[in-house]
Amino acid sequence: MLEDERISIFRSILVGISALSPLGIFLFSNYDILSVDFPILVGLVIQAYIGFSSFMLVQSYEPKEKNKVTVGYIIFWSALGVCYLSGKSLILPIALEVTSFSTILIYSGTEFGKKQIESLGSLLLASGI
Repeated sequence: MLEDERISIFRSILVGISALSPLGIFLFSNYDILSVDFPILVGLVIQAYIGFSSFMLVQSYEPKEKNKVTVGYIIFWSALGVCYLSGKSLILPIALEVTSFSTILIYSGTEFGKKQIESLGSLLLASGI
């Protein structure tokens, strides 16, 4: 039981780092945080909060494939942070595609029922459009 708790803490740290790293990169770059780039700062703070808290919620009830789900969340929140930081460059659509395909790993922990397939399909369709 203690080993499961340690692994769970390690997973949480990894997802926390992936959710907070874009914010750290933003804060230590040459962005104008208090004027033009303030909305990016707000978005990254909200992303870090939602990213970590949603993973903690999912981790509490996830019955199987915890490693795949953790890797999915790490990729998802890192790539979403890259979307914020990329601006209008070629990196933006690439990061969006990586974000959408990482959801396959996130959904791998649950049974693929009708609602999961519809949700995944709509996400992939929206990112393609």
